[in-house]
Amino acid sequence: MLRTELGKILKNPVFYICILAVVVLLMSGNVYRSPDTGKTYTVFDFIFAHDRQDMLKNSGMVAADILLNGIDSYFSMFLPIIVAIPFVMVVHGENKNNCARFEIYRVGKVRYVAGRFFASVLTGGIVTMIGYIMFSILVMIIFTTDRSAIIEYSKDEIINADIIIKTMYNALGYTGIYIVKFVREFIYGALVAVPAIMLSFIIKNRYIIISVPFMIYYLLGKFIQKTDIKVLRYLLPETVSSIYENHMFKAIVAYSLAVIAAVAICLISIERKCDCGGE
Repeated sequence: MLRTELGKILKNPVFYICILAVVVLLMSGNVYRSPDTGKTYTVFDFIFAHDRQDMLKNSGMVAADILLNGIDSYFSMFLPIIVAIPFVMVVHGENKNNCARFEIYRVGKVRYVAGRFFASVLTGGIVTMIGYIMFSILVMIIFTTDRSAIIEYSKDEIINADIIIKTMYNALGYTGIYIVKFVREFIYGALVAVPAIMLSFIIKNRYIIISVPFMIYYLLGKFIQKTDIKVLRYLLPETVSSIYENHMFKAIVAYSLAVIAAVAICLISIERKCDCGGE
């Protein structure tokens, strides 16, 4: 069931459009602020500038600065919408054609929920990770990757980092940290997709399914900014994507419990629908 559901999503052209959307969002984020003028620059600005070589030289930006330190962009705001679109398009099409009833009858409710849920979660993670990898390749092409030019990843941060960061850094250097970053982007995308997946089992309106998680994350982010209560930041999945996050085990446990709760809600929703998934 998982392979079938994932295959449906991967065969849809929308899946690949969403990957490109992730790349565009990342490239439109601010990566440099001029200390003289205060003007901010995106990766697109560096690509299309007439004096690109001078800009690169004056900024002193290198690939590691951008990929490891994060990007000031609307990426975290719009990612919940982007990762939801591929599976929502498939789900909406099946609901419209009443295919869900046949699938539930054929494989059973538990397998149906598990297959669709985890296929959608994997889709969110794949879209985000591949998009970030493509962005990273472009950044490495545009900006220097000269080791001598890289601002060294602080030794204090290495010492205080979790065991995975330490192990990967000691084994592979910066390449190991990049790998950890890509894996965390996958987890980030997967977690962000969960609310929309859960809503898809409860309601049929695709616009509500896509827009409600966006509004929830936006309002929650603003609330956390205003209150400045550090523990609340774990309510935002974007915390997982940071390589400077040193409490990954606690975060993963918390998010795993949230995923289990979401699966339970999906199962309850299916069970309460008397005609095998219909209204």
